[in-house]
Amino acid sequence: MKKHLAIGFGATLAVLVTIIGILELWKSEPVYKGRRVTDWIRDSNLFIPRSHAAAQRIQAQRIETRRALRAIGSKAVPYLVDDLQYKDSLCKRAWLPLRQSLPQRIKRAAAGWTVPDWSVRANAANILGDLRHSSQPAVPYLVQALEDPIPAVQSAAMETLARIGANPDQLATALQARLKEPTTRWQTLRDRVGFSAGGELTAQTLVDVFSASNRADPQQILYLLERIGPQAKLAMPTLIRALSSTDKETRYLAAGALAAIGPGAQAAVLALSARLSDVNTMVADAAARALKLIDPETNVSPPANP
Repeated sequence: MKKHLAIGFGATLAVLVTIIGILELWKSEPVYKGRRVTDWIRDSNLFIPRSHAAAQRIQAQRIETRRALRAIGSKAVPYLVDDLQYKDSLCKRAWLPLRQSLPQRIKRAAAGWTVPDWSVRANAANILGDLRHSSQPAVPYLVQALEDPIPAVQSAAMETLARIGANPDQLATALQARLKEPTTRWQTLRDRVGFSAGGELTAQTLVDVFSASNRADPQQILYLLERIGPQAKLAMPTLIRALSSTDKETRYLAAGALAAIGPGAQAAVLALSARLSDVNTMVADAAARALKLIDPETNVSPPANP
């Protein structure tokens, strides 16, 4: 009898502790205009319905949600990080396919439980982007989201990392994986423009995929190497080879990247000198400019046009 009473008391105590813990968590949760941060986040992630009027209502609600979360600021970040890692329960995974066969009234009543987990994660990433620099603590989790199996989540995470000013050197491993994959390479190179220039790690990542890229990709890579400047010195062998490309744009961009490296690009002087007589005047001018920046004492100029 005593044993049963002890078990019952222990179970009751555990339930009470759990309830008190939940209530304390609710109390500590940031509030804006009388609503908790999790309520604002949840309301921002409703799918747009077919009704135009309802769609307008939800869109207005999303705008208000973003204002609220910007007002809450960095205190909202831990809750968004939780959503960034959210995955549907087994019950919800079973429910979602069944929902399609239910009456419309039940569908509407259960609307909040029909948002798939990938949409919750993508929504969290997008809101973190709205918070800009307040989202810096979320960078490691956004980097993990680059490996999400859903492309929409990957794209949202990449865009947000650029918006909050993440250093691309921090993302070198994740970026390298996306650059090696042909299906994500071009978009990743385009997204990289939104980041700061980066340093040696970023330069190495770009060099590693240069030769595997198609015609458009190397030009984007050369532009990104030029942005890195002197810290792209390790890319010189690649840049020197690019000076001999049959594509004039590639030659022009390679000369520009070597110019950005400056005095550290002495090894490229011979290859650049050969481009002074390039059939394309823009390439010849770029080579002359690069030589001048590498060695200011050099007195060079492209040959005059006949």
